Amino acid sequence: SSGINAEYGGNIHFKAGELEKARDYYQESLSIESGCAEALYNLGLTYKAMSNIEGALECFEKLHTILNNCPEVIYQIAILYDMKQDVQQSMDWFMHLITIVPTDP
Repeated sequence: SSGINAEYGGNIHFKAGELEKARDYYQESLSIESGCAEALYNLGLTYKAMSNIEGALECFEKLHTILNNCPEVIYQIAILYDMKQDVQQSMDWFMHLITIVPTDP
């Protein structure tokens, strides 16, 4: 499928440090399949790497509505709020994460 090809292209460009191209491929993948969790996660990571905190938060918060209580997604949201220097929101998300994965070493 062309959505999978677009996501694969995004991964290649992300690994090469070509973030704008990676973003474009992930956006193309999402235009084909808007609920593709992997493309949305990767787009969020790409925005984060580009220091687009708001764009990254939008991706991960949307993903949180799709994959409720996914530890990896909650962790990214907590980190992004920390990057925004929103200590209270960051702490709230980290506390939520602890309730989901209480024994993670």
